[in-house]
Amino acid sequence: MTHSLLYIDACVRADASRTKYLADRFVSAYQAQHPNTAVTHLPLHAADLHPLDAGMLAQRDALLQSGNTSHPLLAYARQFSDADCIVLAAPFWDLSFPSVVRVYLEHICANRITFHYNEEGQTVGDCRASRLVYLTTRGGIFSGPMAEWEQATPYLHMLCRMLGIPHMDCIAAEGLDIWGADVDKILADACTQAEQLAAQI
Repeated sequence: MTHSLLYIDACVRADASRTKYLADRFVSAYQAQHPNTAVTHLPLHAADLHPLDAGMLAQRDALLQSGNTSHPLLAYARQFSDADCIVLAAPFWDLSFPSVVRVYLEHICANRITFHYNEEGQTVGDCRASRLVYLTTRGGIFSGPMAEWEQATPYLHMLCRMLGIPHMDCIAAEGLDIWGADVDKILADACTQAEQLAAQI
């Protein structure tokens, strides 16, 4: 049986990105561990993504109300909902992630596709994925005493809860832009962690 992995690539610098290097190592190790995996690579910097405006919201609401979930406006939500495993590769920008990630998340958070409300008004997740793996690189060190400055991981944890994804992992290569840092070693250590995680899940 084919297993699907959605690789959401928010690495604006493409192949020059350290985050993409880390994510590619994880995905390769995951494919080696799960040879029947079908990987869908979604580079957000090349996608036709726009913030939802009033017209788009009205159209989306009408589509969801009518049950017409096959419309292209809902394609990203359907793709996200149907994936068995999700990888998000996004560098640490401005305490969280690049703005294109937030725009993408607006598109995938669609009532009646990735989640719905129960009779008590609580959100119930409808996504198939059992895990989301968040891979990132940071110029400084935003763990330990600086952990409260890092806003991407807690946000994504809550989003996974909302969408019904029971497990989330974060692997971060930190301190890459500190003067004198051994960048190669930091990246190599993070890649080892990523490959070990890929072998375990």
